[in-house]
Amino acid sequence: MMTTEATTDEAVADEAVAESPQVETVRYSNHVEVAEPLLTIEDLSVEFRTRTGVVKALENIHLNVYPEETVGLVGESGSGKSVLSYTIMNLLESSATITQGQIRYGQENLLSAGKPRDNRPHPAFSMIFQNPRTALNPIRPVGKQLMDVLREQGERHQLKKRAIDLLKQVRLPESRFQAYPFQLSGGMCQRVLIALALARSPRLLVADEPTTGLDVVTQETIMELLQGNTQNRMATILITHDLGLAARYCQRIVVMHAGHVVESAPTETLFRAARHPYTRKLIAATPGIITHLGQLSAIPGQLPDLRRKLPPCRYRHRCENYEAVCDTAPLVQTNLTPQHTLACWNPL
Repeated sequence: MMTTEATTDEAVADEAVAESPQVETVRYSNHVEVAEPLLTIEDLSVEFRTRTGVVKALENIHLNVYPEETVGLVGESGSGKSVLSYTIMNLLESSATITQGQIRYGQENLLSAGKPRDNRPHPAFSMIFQNPRTALNPIRPVGKQLMDVLREQGERHQLKKRAIDLLKQVRLPESRFQAYPFQLSGGMCQRVLIALALARSPRLLVADEPTTGLDVVTQETIMELLQGNTQNRMATILITHDLGLAARYCQRIVVMHAGHVVESAPTETLFRAARHPYTRKLIAATPGIITHLGQLSAIPGQLPDLRRKLPPCRYRHRCENYEAVCDTAPLVQTNLTPQHTLACWNPL
């Protein structure tokens, strides 16, 4: 049975879609789903060994990313977004274990049995990290860091010219070639990170909170740079807490909670017809989406301790839509439409 508050959240979400300029300006590319995804993740589970127990960070993750598509990965801190990105990039720390699942780039299985984990990303993948100042080498000029990446890619000629061209591509002048990271603003450092990522000519770009801590104008510049890059039919996974940002720039949004993908849908569908209680709560708790301050509501409870024994639905203890059927194991993903999937026994 749907609670009164759940009904209120539904009305708030509907009004947000109707009135919010962020949602009205959803930008669609000419992306058409082809027979073969660029990236396929099937039944992926990841655990971390700690002194206080095993953290079940990801469980049964399914995700497809298509060429030229921008997919938004959203959820609270601790929902598993960054862990998923590091798993894709082969950057998990030694305490992590991939207990099951597959990650495929085209037809290439990146988790083949016996394949050593060397903590080197696939050559076709690139990543923009959360904190640009810690991701950049503080004692090496940014231009030289770009040349290092180009050299690693096998380029041997006109490295300086190529590095300067990359700086100009992210709207930084040639004079910044010799600059050290401490001499640049946060926005400039973020642009350098984008240039470093693009220097690899990636097919897949993972952008982990690329606009965190930046002013609105700089945020817009950074996102336009990412959207404007069409080399290699590049796909982008945008990890963000900002649902308004995802609404503006993503063709599809994947919602994560406590290591589960709970809902995935085209952007407009998610805001107009979200079915998971957590998705509705996220929309109702997002200032950039809700048009009136009085509509904002907090998501009750906290994320579960992932070291403990967990119920099939990890949102169970926070959910106002809970019924006995929600304890049925395993929690399965349902295809509401070919593009709209849901992991919930009692959806709205």
